[in-house]
Amino acid sequence: MESAEWSPQKGDVVRVKKGFDRSFEALAVRRAGLPLKEGALYEVVGYEHRAPSVVLVLRQVRMLQIAGMRYIIELGTEPFAYTADRFEPVC
Repeated sequence: MESAEWSPQKGDVVRVKKGFDRSFEALAVRRAGLPLKEGALYEVVGYEHRAPSVVLVLRQVRMLQIAGMRYIIELGTEPFAYTADRFEPVC
């Protein structure tokens, strides 16, 4: 699924696009104390259309698949906002 076609919805599970951890932006994010890293999953709690992009309100989660049922477990992080173009949906 292309990220240009994806329109975020509340409840979607997303992850940071590959290559983020090695970017200058990732260094700034870690210094700001945001829990953004490759491999982690985030649930969309809300979103806003702000020019020039969409801003997502996210919280870190873990996803389990048991007997065909998907369970999302909150990891206790505070919700935070970040631009949607850095994320891709998890299928």
